[in-house]
Amino acid sequence: MSTPVTVWRYVLRSKHGWAVVLMDSTGVFSAVSDWGNFGHWWSHHGHDDFREFFLGKDFAQYPSYCAGKFRPATVYDEEKTFQGIRERILRWRREGSISMETARKEWSHFVEVTCVQYLARWKDTTSISEEDFRAWYDGTSMPDAGECASYGDDPQAVGFVQNILPLLAEAIQAELAAEREVEAGHILARPSKGSLLVEVPFLVGETPEAGVELDVLVGEEPELGVELEVCVEPLRGAA
Repeated sequence: MSTPVTVWRYVLRSKHGWAVVLMDSTGVFSAVSDWGNFGHWWSHHGHDDFREFFLGKDFAQYPSYCAGKFRPATVYDEEKTFQGIRERILRWRREGSISMETARKEWSHFVEVTCVQYLARWKDTTSISEEDFRAWYDGTSMPDAGECASYGDDPQAVGFVQNILPLLAEAIQAELAAEREVEAGHILARPSKGSLLVEVPFLVGETPEAGVELDVLVGEEPELGVELEVCVEPLRGAA
């Protein structure tokens, strides 16, 4: 007999971006966002409820783990590579590993590749493209020059983790808190007119499948946070 699978859907939005996230109880994660599309299956996430996996993590400070799961391939880093070449030439000259004449040749070659050919000013140049790195590599006499190329996490994946996953964690935290309220047998009211539609895992006097939607009639408009005794009846057509 197969185990039932629960699916959760979240629509997330802030000034830093938007995303629609689908997750299920087997550990599958899928997202469409303005940072890109991402997916991964955490088959061993270490929690009874997969949603809890996203709680208690500092995604803004430590994005690499999730970013690496979403986009395993590393990406060439133009700015770090530029800094690596620059610092190597200066350090080797300072340490006496290369002569002044060699340092001047290397520096001129570096500036030519990154700046002069584009008629750019040196002080405004902070990066070297992957194509230009190959041109620099072909023209340099420095040993182990390939080590200057820097690679890191996909910047889109990092942006998604830093800006969207904290929103997801907030939504999950609120969702789990609401579920605990339902399981405790009471519902926190909110200012709204008419009936309040909630999703609860039980009917009064019966035990239907989890996820049946019930119409909770609040009757009047109480203040936020007031506990109510509610009249619960199944929606038309509910099992």
